[in-house]
Amino acid sequence: SNNDNYVVCHQLTSLHHVQCPKIIIECKNYASEIANPEIDQLLGRFSNQRGHFGILICRNIFNTQLMIQRCKDVLHQQQGYLIVLDDKDIRELLQFRTSNEQERIDGFMNEKFDELIM
Repeated sequence: SNNDNYVVCHQLTSLHHVQCPKIIIECKNYASEIANPEIDQLLGRFSNQRGHFGILICRNIFNTQLMIQRCKDVLHQQQGYLIVLDDKDIRELLQFRTSNEQERIDGFMNEKFDELIM
């Protein structure tokens, strides 16, 4: 919802100083691993007006450590903040939502963000 989006953006801005008036979300329905072209496409949507935080959703992350490293590389090149989620992550988040466990959603997303910045 819009209120949930506001809360997430507010937390990212106030706690982590991430500029994100909007959260850019892109979904890729690919059987293969997403790679640099897909990441670059999402980064192309970042701007000072839209923000510099995005979520890329794909069917599968075949090499989690490589994907996290790609996202860290984006961050270290000061291009923005990028988190990648796959079907398994989305199913888990939907279960939390169905069970009305907002705090578990927040914790899950905080863990993903911590993987990126740590």
